[in-house]
Amino acid sequence: MIVGSIVKPIDQRNVLHCGSGTYPYAICVSLNPFILISEEGDMRWSATVKAENYEEIGVASKAQMKVCFDRLKHDQKEGTL
Repeated sequence: MIVGSIVKPIDQRNVLHCGSGTYPYAICVSLNPFILISEEGDMRWSATVKAENYEEIGVASKAQMKVCFDRLKHDQKEGTL
C-alpha cells in the first residue's frame, strides 16, 4: 500500500462508514499517520482505521487525488487534522 492506493476493508469488522451510510472503498492519503479519504472527499478516517485492516484494490487517478488532498488541506487549515 502506498499513498494513492484505493483500499477496501479486508473484512466486515472494518467497514468504512459515517452517520449517513457506508463506503465500499477509500483512498490512502497518508501512511504515518494512516489516513483514508472517501473518493468524493466528504469523509476522512484516521483514528478508527489501521493499515493492516485494508487491502489495495487499485490506484487513484490524479483527479481523485486532487479531491483528497483538497480535503486534507481544508482539515489542516481548520485544525481538525
